[in-house]
Amino acid sequence: METPLQQQRKVCSDIGSELIAALLRTTWASWQVQAHEREERIDELVRPLANGRAIE
Repeated sequence: METPLQQQRKVCSDIGSELIAALLRTTWASWQVQAHEREERIDELVRPLANGRAIE
């Protein structure tokens, strides 16, 4: 049987793991959004070249 201190450490460890996982998920989502925005911007710049027009 675990002592109260061991139980507290386990709870804190579990909470810490959940916080780290949440941070990684939000960071990954942010990176995905930024990558999508960069791709859209590149498309805006490249599309006129592909159509034979100069970039305005």
